Amino acid sequence: MGLFLLALALVLAAGALYTALRVRQFRRLHPAPGQFISAGGEKLHYMRAGLGRPVVLVPGVFGCAHDFSLSFLEPAAKEYDVLAVDRPGHGYSFKRRAVLSLDRQVEILHDVIQSAGMERPLLLGHSLGAALALAYALRYPESISGLVLVSGYVFPTADPVHWIYRIPQLGLLGDLLLATLFYPAAKIVARSVAEGVFWPDPVPENYFFFNRELSTNPQAYKAHALDVLNFKAFLEKNSARYAEIRIPAVILTGAKDLVAPAEIHAARLHRAMPGSELIILDETGHQPGIVRPGEVLRAIRRAWELADLPGRN
Repeated sequence: MGLFLLALALVLAAGALYTALRVRQFRRLHPAPGQFISAGGEKLHYMRAGLGRPVVLVPGVFGCAHDFSLSFLEPAAKEYDVLAVDRPGHGYSFKRRAVLSLDRQVEILHDVIQSAGMERPLLLGHSLGAALALAYALRYPESISGLVLVSGYVFPTADPVHWIYRIPQLGLLGDLLLATLFYPAAKIVARSVAEGVFWPDPVPENYFFFNRELSTNPQAYKAHALDVLNFKAFLEKNSARYAEIRIPAVILTGAKDLVAPAEIHAARLHRAMPGSELIILDETGHQPGIVRPGEVLRAIRRAWELADLPGRN
């Protein structure tokens, strides 16, 4: 028994050292590419580029502002004033001060938009970010000009929450696991998870490296997991009100999306929102922004066209 406990202690110590060194090394070699803004008591990282009409990008679970910089942020910045924000605890906004509900994150997003001087922007959300964008439209309808909802996971389902997201609920034991064993284990399985998200497209290597490092460190994963645990109740409350949204909306999704299947989410949302437009991309999975950036840019242009129609805004 004594030898077992000693071996366990050595494994945990090695995992903690490996995790701490790798996280510190990544942050040293790859510092935040954008700037920081204070909003709602949080210090948030954001990336901003371009001139023109304002567009705000909201990432989802295991996503961050850096993802957009690897996809359509640069081409969009040739036409628009584009701001991509890391939600509290995500990406380079890793110093999350408190456990924040998704409703509170919507409020903080509003503070970011106001503080950044983005006047009635177009709000683009990906995956869970699309659900946040919809909640924003319900709460602050006069503050935005329209929505682009990309691969949105926007309705509650009966799918159970995977046990791995419940690690933060284990209290001190959960914190111990995240600080010692989770990061090394996550590096082993990250590839297969990413392949499922991107299928049928291959996973771009540059995206994979940054997303893995930014989403599997202990602080970031805890923030992601807590969002997932609170997500169903958030959707149950808001999805019943989607028909109230009257601002222009373009819904973009992949026909092969395994994370947020089109018929369960995008097509149902289109039916619930009068006047919305639905675009389904053939042979595309959950990441059209990465693999079909031109299609996302066209959706942004179309949303602004709809916003400019008489009586739409």
